[in-house]
Amino acid sequence: MQQKAIGRIVKSNSHTDYVCQVYAPNETACDPQPNDYAFGRFVQAPIDAAGDRQAVGIVYDTILLNPDYGNLGPRLNPPGDQVTLAPDYLVEKATAVGIIMVGMVTGAAVEHGVIALSLPVDAEVSAMDEDDVRRFHHVNGTLALGYLPHLISHESHLVTELSLNVMRQLHELFAAPGDRRLLRTLASHFAWQARVTPLG
Repeated sequence: MQQKAIGRIVKSNSHTDYVCQVYAPNETACDPQPNDYAFGRFVQAPIDAAGDRQAVGIVYDTILLNPDYGNLGPRLNPPGDQVTLAPDYLVEKATAVGIIMVGMVTGAAVEHGVIALSLPVDAEVSAMDEDDVRRFHHVNGTLALGYLPHLISHESHLVTELSLNVMRQLHELFAAPGDRRLLRTLASHFAWQARVTPLG
């Protein structure tokens, strides 16, 4: 199935922490919608030009870029007239998302955790559909969460909420009683941690 592209990698904060700039309206044939790059969304991006190896990540943060913020000087014309009066004006407002990479897919092979390879700048990031998320978590015929230690060690202050979000997503995707029991247990743990951690 053709995946929906949401943007391109523009920088990295570390080997597993990347920033993707979301495509602006009319930049592509199908504009990405907020749900495509929402908090906790699984995404993938090709590691090489052939696209045989796909890095898998999770959106954990949103960054809004607005160079005009704080610019209180006089304006010669309203922003709405900018396209007509200055068609070569570059709109620099953008939305970017932080992505933590949690594994890789190579054909039918799935690898969880920190991968050896890095993403290139301008690698196109796509939202994963439910079937691809299931395949990523189905290793040797069983539910696999091999990236969980790496995920919960991430430095983001939202990591507990992110882990809880992921467990709830997977609970909807895996119907086997044993899988759901495990996911409910993990979700309860992260929900408790989310309540207790702010209290110190």
